[in-house]
Parts: sequence; structure tokens; C-alpha cells
Amino acid sequence: MQMTLNTALLRSGQALSRTQLQLGRSISHVATGQRVNRASDDAAGLAVAVNLESTSVSARQAVRNINDGMSMLQVSESAAGQAVDLLQRMRDLAIQAASETLDDIGRGVLQEEFGQLIFELDRVAGVSEFNGTRLADGSTATAQVQVGTHGNGANRIQLSFMDLTATNLGVDTARVDTVTNALSALSPIDGAVDLVNQNRAELGAVWSRLEASLGLAESRSVSFAAAASIIRDTDYATETSRMTRLQMQASSGRERLRQRLAALATTTSLIGGGGGGGGGGGGGLPTYQKGDFPADLLP
Repeated sequence: MQMTLNTALLRSGQALSRTQLQLGRSISHVATGQRVNRASDDAAGLAVAVNLESTSVSARQAVRNINDGMSMLQVSESAAGQAVDLLQRMRDLAIQAASETLDDIGRGVLQEEFGQLIFELDRVAGVSEFNGTRLADGSTATAQVQVGTHGNGANRIQLSFMDLTATNLGVDTARVDTVTNALSALSPIDGAVDLVNQNRAELGAVWSRLEASLGLAESRSVSFAAAASIIRDTDYATETSRMTRLQMQASSGRERLRQRLAALATTTSLIGGGGGGGGGGGGGLPTYQKGDFPADLLP
């Protein structure tokens, strides 16, 4: 039996250390639910997974952006619908005032309501806003919505907003206080209705684009998250089987090492006891330190 350098004993200790290290990693994988917890687990896989997770998070933000854009369109379309209702009422009053069955007093009453409707057009245009951005008074012509995860133009959709003030629609000077004025008011009112309806059609078309972008962004978010999960997440069936195997190896290795240490201690005791007074003893005794092996394995 080798005494000063027992290679079998050292190899047993090294094998046990490697097994315990692998077991610790396996337990970490099971506990965290992730196969890749640090770069040392899988450097390339970690880099790919982080990029995929970043893209997934960005896609989820794009989904929120699109929803905000759709909300902005709803505010703008609501204001346009209200403007059409007001214009249609103004046209009704103009048609009524154009009839000579009314006297001047009756037209004066119609003119009063007609003027209030013009004021209401301007009021609706002024109060239609989203998150502090006015959408119908001409102060905001366009807005860009980030619908993708990159910075180029293909990842942005532009929203356009119409100035719904009476001046821009060309009805601010219309009147119905005389037959002539009432007849003259019909043409600008009809033109204004056509303009607003065209704007509403454009809003509807952009809404369709946002809906399509929303579906794509949601799909990308889920797909990238799933791809990152495949790389990072633990396969519990495989990992628990590996952990069980390593636990058995560690238990067996510790028992073998304990037996070797016990045998070495017995041999050392016999040699030490037999050569008690001869030449200072101990020259052939082992040189191992307590730190070389787990404390609970030492005799």
C-alpha cells in the first residue's frame, strides 16, 4: 500500500469533487427551472436566448403602442363623426331656411341655431385630444406609431388627422338668415361633409393596418418568447434523471472514499504503534492534510 502518495485515494477525492460540482449545477437547473443560468452553462445559448427575450419584450411594447394608436384613431374618428352630425343638421336648417314659406323671424330663429352649430364644430375640434395631443384643431397633422422592433420605416405607421374647425371646413361664414344665404350655404356644407367622410375612410384604412400589425406583433412576441424558452428552460424529465444519477454517484463516491480513508487510518495506526521508539518515526507516514477531503469523511 502506498503511504506518502496514495493516487487511488486522491483520484477518488477528485472524482467525488467533480460529481458534487455537477450535482450542484443540476440542482440549480431544477430549482430555477432554467437550463442556462450563467454563461458557463452554455455561452452561445445564453447569447441567443437573451437576444430572443429582448426581441419578445420589444414586441410586447409594440403591441401596447399599436393599442395606443388605435385608441388615438378612435378619438379622431369620434370627432369626425360628431362633425358630420353637426354638418347634417346645418344642412337641414339651410334647406328649411331656403323655403319662402318662412318669414324673416323664422329664419332668424334658424340662424341662431345655425350659428351655435358652427361654434360647436370649433369646440369639438378643440377638445378632441389623446394623451395631451389635440387631434382635430389642426395643431397635429400626423403621428407615427412604432409597430415593430426595429428602427426603419417599415416598422412605423403614420396616422393622419384632419382639421375639423369651421374655418378649415369652409362653413365659418355660412348663414341662413335669408333665402339667398341659405341656398349659398348648401354648397360649402356639402363640400365639408365630403371632406370629413373622406377623412373617416382614411382613418378606417389605417385602422385595418394597425389591426394587422397588432396580430403580427402579438405573434412575434409569443414566438420569440417560446424560442428563448426552448434554449433556457430546463427539461425536467432529463434533468431530474441526471440529478438522481449524480446523487447516487456522489453517495457511492463518498462511501468509497470513507472506506479508503478508514483503511489508511488503520494502516497508519498499526505502523505508528509498531515503531514507537525507533528513529523519530513518522518518516513514512502519509502527508495528507485535513483540507484535502471532506471533514465528515475523515476518521
